[in-house]
Amino acid sequence: MLEQIFGSVARTKILKFFCINPEDKFFVRELARRLNLQLNSIRRELINLEEFGFLASVEENGKKYYYTNHNFSLF
Repeated sequence: MLEQIFGSVARTKILKFFCINPEDKFFVRELARRLNLQLNSIRRELINLEEFGFLASVEENGKKYYYTNHNFSLF
């Protein structure tokens, strides 16, 4: 049902994952493994969610980590 509201299975899995793990940072490949999703779909949805303001990112040691934006209005 949530997939219909949010438009994609990947986006729904990512949203759920970050809501359950709001204090942690994750990089793209780690998310792909944990959520059993294709790397390209993860990248696309992370970019969308960052542009939307739900996620933020930071580069550390040559890797881009994504984390929940605690300043997001619906959080």
